[in-house]
Parts: sequence; structure tokens; C-alpha cells
Amino acid sequence: ILLIAGVIFLLIEPYKAWKRSQITDDAMNIIHSEMSAGNTEITMVVPKDGNEVPGESIDYYGDEAAIIEMESSQAQSGDSGEDVVLNCIGVLTIDAIGQEMPVWDVTTKESLRYGVGLYEYSVMPGQNGNSTILGHHFKNGTAFAKINKLVPGDQVVFTATDGTVYVFAVESSLVIPK
Repeated sequence: ILLIAGVIFLLIEPYKAWKRSQITDDAMNIIHSEMSAGNTEITMVVPKDGNEVPGESIDYYGDEAAIIEMESSQAQSGDSGEDVVLNCIGVLTIDAIGQEMPVWDVTTKESLRYGVGLYEYSVMPGQNGNSTILGHHFKNGTAFAKINKLVPGDQVVFTATDGTVYVFAVESSLVIPK
């Protein structure tokens, strides 16, 4: 019985990673299809729970009152059900590391399980200012698992849902410890 329980516990994380990958692959197929059809508003419904990334947690730093207000607004945002609606703003492609992933308009735990998210205080890629796209950097195929392999000159391509393509080049990289 203990052997069977041990095997089951060892298979939980690989199963969750496979499930996240399947949902992301399905999302990418739908996103490509919708973009080809000229649709610019693309939404996906994903499970709220069940496909967690190991180590995923949100640490808040800063104004305690603002943090409490943010948590309260998230609780009231309608995400209390079993599914979450994500809005796609484009596709991020990094050929040098073999990644293509949806870019969602938010950076929540759920959005980062199935792609990457646009940081709420940044601008859309292509606009004036800094555009910040966040994603998990863990092993097991998460969005930016191989980002440390990028070298100056590698291209990062953002294709907006309206078909506009922005090409960026890596200038440098820096690994920041946990």
C-alpha cells in the first residue's frame, strides 16, 4: 500500500504539468484559429483549481492597506467559481528556446499556469514605455523555464490579436536570485 501511495504521489506533479500543457496547447490552437479569422477579442475559460504550479504563490510587498484592498477586489471579481475567464492579447514567440505561449491581459495565478501575463502597470508591447510580461520560471516546461538560455541578439516576437507583430531583440540577461 505504501509503495502504491508513493508512486501516486510521484505522479501527481507530472500529471498536473501534462494537464497544464494540454490546456495551453488547446488555447494556442483556438487563439491561432480566432486570429486567422480576424477576431481580436479572444477569451478562454480555464479551471481555477487543480493544475497548480509547484511553488506558485504571491508574495505582496508594500502598502498593507493597498494589499488588503487588492485581495478584497480579487475576491469580489467573480472568480469564486470553478472556472476563470482569461482574455488573450496576443502570442509571445521565442524561437531560440522553442516557446510559443498565449499572453493574457492579467497576471494571476491562473493566467500564469497557461501562458504569460501583461503586468497591470505596464503598457502594451509596441506602445511608448516599458512593457512587462510575467511568467513562471520553474522547470517542467513552464513558460520561462529556459529563458536563461537566451543570448544577446535572440528575438522575442509579440503578435497582437489584431495581427500586429512586434519584434524585440535580447540585449542582455540577468538572473536574480529568489
